[in-house]
Amino acid sequence: VCITPDYVLVEKSELYNFLEQLKIYFKKIYPEFINSPDYTSIINQENFSRLSRLVEEAKGNSEKVIFMSPDKEYLIDGRRNFPFTIILNPDQDLKVSTEEIFGPILPIITYDDLDEAIKYVKKNDEPLAIYIFSESPSEKDRVLKQTISGGASINEVLFQGICNSLPFGGVGASGFGSYHGEAGFNAFSHLKPIFEQPKINLTFLLSPPVTPFKRFFSKILRKIV
Repeated sequence: VCITPDYVLVEKSELYNFLEQLKIYFKKIYPEFINSPDYTSIINQENFSRLSRLVEEAKGNSEKVIFMSPDKEYLIDGRRNFPFTIILNPDQDLKVSTEEIFGPILPIITYDDLDEAIKYVKKNDEPLAIYIFSESPSEKDRVLKQTISGGASINEVLFQGICNSLPFGGVGASGFGSYHGEAGFNAFSHLKPIFEQPKINLTFLLSPPVTPFKRFFSKILRKIV
């Protein structure tokens, strides 16, 4: 979906552990890998081929391509079950790095410290969502304050988009405006401002000729406004 992670930033020292835990969890929820009955097929051949091209392009243009399933075959019994694929540190000009993926392909970018990770996020267009995984209040606060995104979720993904009590929308390159509840009503409504001048008013004090008194009055107005 539109708020699925486009990539994951992982600290270099945690990369091996992250990949191992990812394999364990994938095996847990899909015990038969892409043959598991709950593993979703790609909607049509066009998108299946598009995902295949993304992976093929990444081979030789990234640090490593890792299949979470031991069976690397793309087509199983005619079903379009695309294997969950990790692309480690892909070149930044690849399509998998510049386009939304909408499929089971997950680029992983490694970093040395949090400043480097924040810098990576900021150099790209404003995302629709940012997901922060940390138990450190200071780390969470730094990421939220130093990055711009349509929304954010801490130690979870996607849920900010289905929580009706939170406005949902993008910012900058990821869109504008929000919907859900009151935010949606305001986004799709126009608040028409109407000003009516009363018969007794002081607008003559703002019109020429400029007298010493009018100049004094304008100074007072500037301080008030």
